[in-house]
Amino acid sequence: QSDFVGDDITRISGIINGCTNFMLTAMDRDGYSYDEALSQASDLGYAEADPTLDVGGFDARSKLRILMRLAYGVEVNEEEIPCRGITELTKVDFEYAKMLGGTIKLLGVTERTGTEGDHKVTAFVSPCYVTGDDSLSNV
Repeated sequence: QSDFVGDDITRISGIINGCTNFMLTAMDRDGYSYDEALSQASDLGYAEADPTLDVGGFDARSKLRILMRLAYGVEVNEEEIPCRGITELTKVDFEYAKMLGGTIKLLGVTERTGTEGDHKVTAFVSPCYVTGDDSLSNV
């Protein structure tokens, strides 16, 4: 927490898992199916032998929990953070995202609201639509 002394962080939103980001980029830009993208990620060494922690969003959730502790000084039980992975995404999802001018990324998002002494912290990990002009769309 000393790394953020003087900073008032109220929101963190980002791509925090490389394997899933590689897969989603391959599905978006190259038209890969989920299985093709996972196979490519495995062949390149981005995915573990058992990729469940990555594709289920659980690795991102663990990292988000650490960021919450550093940014807000709160301890949160991982199971309290809603988590949805990328296993249900299909080519159609990316076609719709492209029609709207964006893409899909697995994001970890946390936000602190409220007043000093009465803060509320929320968080989730989920595939999200990202607009084409958002810097995250090109990561």
